[in-house]
Amino acid sequence: MARAEPLEPLLSRTDLWQMVGLDFVAQNQALGFGWISAAQDTAQSREPGLTLFGHPVYEGNARFENGKLKQLSLSLYNRGDAGGMPEEKFKALLADCVQKLTEFTHAPVTVRGKDAGNAVKAEGLFWLGSSSKFLLEYSFT
Repeated sequence: MARAEPLEPLLSRTDLWQMVGLDFVAQNQALGFGWISAAQDTAQSREPGLTLFGHPVYEGNARFENGKLKQLSLSLYNRGDAGGMPEEKFKALLADCVQKLTEFTHAPVTVRGKDAGNAVKAEGLFWLGSSSKFLLEYSFT
């Protein structure tokens, strides 16, 4: 079994959004991040054992623009990797993530609503932290 590796320290870095791609990948190889594009504008980790707020992270994608980190996406659940999940368990995961993101960011949650441009019409909530914007997208069928 892979050892748990929490991602909260990475998200808490004060220099996170100033990191250049080469430094980000070099400093986060232990988290499994490596380049997945020849242009070195996207790095990915599918490292077993990564967690966020105590929940497994199935995939992390770091996107870079003009050499600097622009976006970090973390998948806490996706049916393709994690299998099915009963509605009650999904709602509990969602509620816990909302609570933990509110505590982590020290910011109120704002409802974005459905993203009509998204193929699955994902719902969204966001938080504006002191140096980051956090978006939680989800859908359930």
